[in-house]
Amino acid sequence: MAFTYRFKDIYDNTIYVGYTGQQMSERMNQHFTKGHLPKECYQSVAKIEYIKWKTKSDAQLMEIYFINKYKPKFNKQNKRNDALTI
Repeated sequence: MAFTYRFKDIYDNTIYVGYTGQQMSERMNQHFTKGHLPKECYQSVAKIEYIKWKTKSDAQLMEIYFINKYKPKFNKQNKRNDALTI
């Protein structure tokens, strides 16, 4: 089991996309206590959406797809430029 998740701002813009093989509650706790993203990102989060997948590979693939689709401002540039081939 794995998850792909999106942080959205008050205007419903996707500002960050990630994936995890952990429970969502554990991953969100890590984000909002020890977070690796800028404070501005966490302060801008109005909603968190997530999708549960059967495999980590599915979650990783969808993370790249969503990053390329939404171009979130808090994702690293190298992930935005990953090629998505199916």
